[in-house]
Amino acid sequence: MVELWAGVRAGDVLFGNESNIEVAPEASMIRTMPMTVEQIVQETKQWPVDIVAELLDRITLAKHGGLSEQRDAAWAETAARRSAQIDSGTEPLIPGQEVSAQIRQIVGR
Repeated sequence: MVELWAGVRAGDVLFGNESNIEVAPEASMIRTMPMTVEQIVQETKQWPVDIVAELLDRITLAKHGGLSEQRDAAWAETAARRSAQIDSGTEPLIPGQEVSAQIRQIVGR
């Protein structure tokens, strides 16, 4: 095995303050160990809301792809129309708890 620096060889696992670090055997480089979902949640609790929103958007796009331009335009039109209806008072806002209760009743939960 190749010694990368004093006493550290490829394949060794090191323990640091923040996370475990693995020295990759196939390449003489250091990789951090993946965070658990719980660690990610705890970390993002400290972040500003707009940064968390951007992260969620980027994960969703990376995992599922984006909307087609036609579908994106249709959603934008629907959102603008609904916003105008709510602003004018022609459509009421329904509290989230009430909507959730209606959904649970419909799906039988």
